[in-house]
Amino acid sequence: MNFEFTPLVESDLEMLHGWLQRPHVADWWGPAEPVDELREDFLTGGSAQAFIARADGESVGFVQCYVVMGSGEGWWEDETD
Repeated sequence: MNFEFTPLVESDLEMLHGWLQRPHVADWWGPAEPVDELREDFLTGGSAQAFIARADGESVGFVQCYVVMGSGEGWWEDETD
Protein backbone atom coordinates (compact mmCIF):
# COMPACT_ATOMS: atom_id res chain seq x y z
CA MET A 1 0.00 0.00 0.00
CA ASN A 2 1.31 3.44 -0.92
CA PHE A 3 0.73 6.29 1.56
CA GLU A 4 1.17 9.98 0.87
CA PHE A 5 0.29 13.23 2.57
CA THR A 6 -0.82 16.01 0.26
CA PRO A 7 -1.40 19.60 1.36
CA LEU A 8 -5.04 20.41 2.00
CA VAL A 9 -6.55 22.38 -0.88
CA GLU A 10 -9.86 24.13 -1.45
CA SER A 11 -11.39 21.09 -3.13
CA ASP A 12 -10.75 19.03 0.06
CA LEU A 13 -12.76 21.29 2.38
CA GLU A 14 -16.21 19.76 1.81
CA MET A 15 -14.80 16.26 2.36
CA LEU A 16 -13.02 17.36 5.55
CA HIS A 17 -16.19 19.04 6.78
CA GLY A 18 -18.10 15.81 6.17
CA TRP A 19 -15.53 13.81 8.11
CA LEU A 20 -15.75 16.23 11.02
CA GLN A 21 -19.52 15.71 11.17
CA ARG A 22 -19.25 11.94 11.59
CA PRO A 23 -20.52 10.95 15.06
CA HIS A 24 -17.33 9.21 16.20
CA VAL A 25 -15.29 12.29 15.22
CA ALA A 26 -17.73 14.83 16.65
CA ASP A 27 -17.80 12.91 19.94
CA TRP A 28 -14.08 13.56 20.27
CA TRP A 29 -13.61 16.99 18.65
CA GLY A 30 -17.03 18.57 19.12
CA PRO A 31 -19.25 20.16 16.49
CA ALA A 32 -17.70 20.67 13.06
CA GLU A 33 -16.69 24.18 12.14
CA PRO A 34 -18.37 25.61 9.04
CA VAL A 35 -16.43 25.25 5.80
CA ASP A 36 -15.59 28.98 5.84
CA GLU A 37 -13.88 28.57 9.23
CA LEU A 38 -11.96 25.51 8.04
CA ARG A 39 -10.81 27.57 5.05
CA GLU A 40 -9.64 30.37 7.34
CA ASP A 41 -7.92 27.96 9.75
CA PHE A 42 -6.08 25.91 7.15
CA LEU A 43 -5.88 27.80 3.87
CA THR A 44 -5.88 31.55 4.45
CA GLY A 45 -3.77 32.46 7.40
CA GLY A 46 -3.93 29.96 10.21
CA SER A 47 -0.66 28.77 11.68
CA ALA A 48 -1.36 25.05 11.17
CA GLN A 49 -0.27 23.14 8.09
CA ALA A 50 -2.96 20.69 7.03
CA PHE A 51 -2.66 17.53 4.93
CA ILE A 52 -4.93 14.84 3.55
CA ALA A 53 -3.60 11.32 4.07
CA ARG A 54 -4.06 9.11 1.03
CA ALA A 55 -3.66 5.35 0.71
CA ASP A 56 -3.21 4.20 -2.86
CA GLY A 57 -4.71 7.51 -3.99
CA GLU A 58 -7.82 7.26 -1.80
CA SER A 59 -8.39 9.96 0.83
CA VAL A 60 -8.33 8.24 4.22
CA GLY A 61 -7.46 10.83 6.84
CA PHE A 62 -6.46 14.29 7.94
CA VAL A 63 -3.36 15.46 9.78
CA GLN A 64 -2.12 18.85 10.83
CA CYS A 65 1.08 20.18 12.25
CA TYR A 66 1.94 23.43 13.97
CA VAL A 67 4.51 24.93 16.30
CA VAL A 68 3.39 24.03 19.80
CA MET A 69 5.09 26.86 21.66
CA GLY A 70 2.83 29.89 21.66
CA SER A 71 -0.07 28.16 19.96
CA GLY A 72 -2.37 29.43 22.70
CA GLU A 73 -6.06 28.71 23.13
CA GLY A 74 -5.30 26.51 26.14
CA TRP A 75 -3.10 24.10 24.26
CA TRP A 76 0.49 23.50 25.39
CA GLU A 77 0.75 26.86 27.13
CA ASP A 78 3.71 25.75 29.26
CA GLU A 79 5.86 24.52 26.35
CA THR A 80 9.14 26.38 25.95
CA ASP A 81 10.65 24.80 22.84
